[in-house]
Amino acid sequence: MWRAAGVSYLRYSNEMAAILRQCLREPYREKALQKNTIHLLEKVIDDMTKGFETAAPSSLLLLLVVAVVVVVVVVVLVVLVVVVVVVVVVVVVVVSSSSSHRRCGTAYVLRVCRFLRAPRRL
Repeated sequence: MWRAAGVSYLRYSNEMAAILRQCLREPYREKALQKNTIHLLEKVIDDMTKGFETAAPSSLLLLLVVAVVVVVVVVVLVVLVVVVVVVVVVVVVVVSSSSSHRRCGTAYVLRVCRFLRAPRRL
């Protein structure tokens, strides 16, 4: 409970002890006994501790799920980067080898376009 409150254990226990001492003073104790507040406080503390007993495993499970998701995302990103690098290398190799044969230059493209637009004779 002290972690959920955001304080240290020592400060939390001192605050709770001060609250209990204040409740046990004579005028407050009489009012609390009449209103059944002490039993209500005990019930609230019991319910809170039961809630925290079950919270720890679920938070560990949540941490495990988040870690697995992060690992999967990192692996997918690494694979995508590798694929992009391979594609870029292949394109560069193909373009550089094609340009050495003068099949990728502007003059070659213009000749192909003229050839395709030229009327055909049967």
